[in-house]
Amino acid sequence: MKKVLLFLFIIPQLSYSQSNSEEKKLNQLFEKIENYENRFDAMGMIYQGKHPNIGFEKINEETYQKTGEEIARFISQLEEIKGEQLERQAYINKEIMLMHLKDRVSDIQYKMYLIPFNAEGGFYNRMSRSVARLPFKTAEDYEAYLQWLPSYANHLKDYRELLELGIKEGIIAPKVIVNNTLKLLTPWNNTDPTKSPFYAPFNEIPNDFSEEIKTNLQEKGKEVIKNSTTAFYTDFTKFLETEYMNAAPQKPGVGLLPKGKKYCEDRVRFYTTFNITPDSVHRLGLEEVARIKKQMETVIQEVEFEGFFADFLAFLRTDEQFYAKTLQEILNHAAWLSKRAEVGLPQLFNSLYLLPFTVAPVPAELI
Repeated sequence: MKKVLLFLFIIPQLSYSQSNSEEKKLNQLFEKIENYENRFDAMGMIYQGKHPNIGFEKINEETYQKTGEEIARFISQLEEIKGEQLERQAYINKEIMLMHLKDRVSDIQYKMYLIPFNAEGGFYNRMSRSVARLPFKTAEDYEAYLQWLPSYANHLKDYRELLELGIKEGIIAPKVIVNNTLKLLTPWNNTDPTKSPFYAPFNEIPNDFSEEIKTNLQEKGKEVIKNSTTAFYTDFTKFLETEYMNAAPQKPGVGLLPKGKKYCEDRVRFYTTFNITPDSVHRLGLEEVARIKKQMETVIQEVEFEGFFADFLAFLRTDEQFYAKTLQEILNHAAWLSKRAEVGLPQLFNSLYLLPFTVAPVPAELI
């Protein structure tokens, strides 16, 4: 998941050449950035698979603004490093880092932290994978977990306050995203603490624990979860269903947000890496739709389909022959398509990845 305040694609295993002073500067700066990104707070420890023994960092508008200022300083220092004196890989590393730092600054500049979730989730369900990585081998592990969980519930309240500020400033997710968020909240909003994702470790207590210790831990777990995380999610769900939903716009699109047009232009530059306008992207999209539709009309004629274009679309969306019968069938087909595409990659790229990739199901918590 995304780090709370700074999101960087850093690969610690990379080695950077020390061939000249500019590359030494780059290495030193990368180390500073990485240290800043990995600065210890409770969430940082959890991401590293450790039960935190320190507090959670306060998340508010001031925190984000200070982070933006720090990232801006890193950007200035990176831009001062002479790219022409860097070896190819070092130059690529620098440019990638710049791209992601500038992306983070944009996120803060346009206050998108006031919408800390999207169609796939956000702050409210990011702990699902983190809890699974934490150690639960001793009674002390469970006690540590029970100790920091109430603090985490209070930490989540920081994000609710951001959403409340978003309502005041008109930076709000559209209703379609809010509705989807309410669906994703279902497992977290269960009033039975034993059904909460936070209770999962108590269902897998090691067999060498005595029944007395096991029962004691499970009872404590129910009580802590009920009074901390379950209480937060119950209240938060009501807030989303009422106050936030009432303020959420019906029509989606960042262009409708304050400074939305500027932010949209910023996103186009980031995702395309070209200095082009959103309107030009839209025109290109329309041209592509027209091109694809023309090809589809040729197919309609070839298969002698009887009906209009809309009828053909309905046929494609509803006929059983176009749908997989099992999850494995979907995975098999996706894996075949990925390998089919892989064959053509050498014709498009001079350098390819070294590590293998695979096709896996979407995590259940995102469905």
